[in-house]
Amino acid sequence: MTREYTVGEVPRIRGAVATLIHWPVMVIMLLGSVPGLLIIANTFRRGAGRASRD
Repeated sequence: MTREYTVGEVPRIRGAVATLIHWPVMVIMLLGSVPGLLIIANTFRRGAGRASRD
């Protein structure tokens, strides 16, 4: 069950305020992707090391 309490139209956010609201989302996404990228890089490095030893 969803409840909405908006009265009237939702205000449009533009300009510097919109930028300040949305840039933290991108930073959080980038920081969230770092562990996965490190795991991929480590796995690739280990695989490349094994291939060169053979």
